[in-house]
Amino acid sequence: MSRIRRIRRILKMSNQERISKVKAKVHNVISPKRNLRRLAYKLDCLSLAGNEGFYVEREEYGPVNLHTKLQRQAAGGPFEPRDITLVNKLAVKLAGSPNRVLEVGSGTGMFSSMLADRESNVKIIASEFQDETRQWAIENRSRSNVEFCKRPFSDFETDQFDLCVALEVIEHISDFSEFLQEMSLMSPRAIISTPNKLRSAFDSVVNTPEFDQHVREWTCGEFYWVLRAYWDDVEIHTIPNISRQMSLLAANDNYAPTSKLTGVHGREHCMVAVCESPRRNFQKTAA
Repeated sequence: MSRIRRIRRILKMSNQERISKVKAKVHNVISPKRNLRRLAYKLDCLSLAGNEGFYVEREEYGPVNLHTKLQRQAAGGPFEPRDITLVNKLAVKLAGSPNRVLEVGSGTGMFSSMLADRESNVKIIASEFQDETRQWAIENRSRSNVEFCKRPFSDFETDQFDLCVALEVIEHISDFSEFLQEMSLMSPRAIISTPNKLRSAFDSVVNTPEFDQHVREWTCGEFYWVLRAYWDDVEIHTIPNISRQMSLLAANDNYAPTSKLTGVHGREHCMVAVCESPRRNFQKTAA
């Protein structure tokens, strides 16, 4: 019966429609691009067959920010990882010219000090819960327009800030839902960064992040749709050819990274999301 119905549909078509259908089917069969995608999909399925398992999140590791950086510096490396420095520089570029900024999980104060140097009129509250790391930021990156502190979201009012920023923080947090809800209340605009789970052939298939301080990692598509639950407008930026750009940064501390927008299938190393128009279809958690 299905064949008869198909024949009837074809008979009802105009000659132009029939020709168009035939052309589409021929293109689907002989297109190099579509056949390459078919092959890639088959190979991906074959590869994933040997990497099946259940995704298990890690427990929160706790703050180790400063010790890790000091150890790397003592071994002759940079105090700040160069890929993270590039992420912070990109976030400063995407920040625009806000008047009031809240940075949560501010660590050693790289983003806040960079933005404060560029925007003399901005007032920044940089909250970091690890006392030793926060003290290092106060001693080494103090600015007259930055307040380094230890303050939770509940200390602040809705839309008290123009911008709320969390860089390389959300992958360390178990309850990301509450975290994003609270962030969306702080300001009409937010910048959130995290590494891309698809950044390498092997990170893309591990069931638990290899880095022992990460609770979970997202693909670009997963990250986008999680953020869209809290903001209507989400754009994800990335730093293409990050290894090359890290080399350029190593040769020149003033190097400014190039960036591009990425889609839900993006595989670049980092994701820096700019979120606007918060949904706010929930109530602020009581203090």
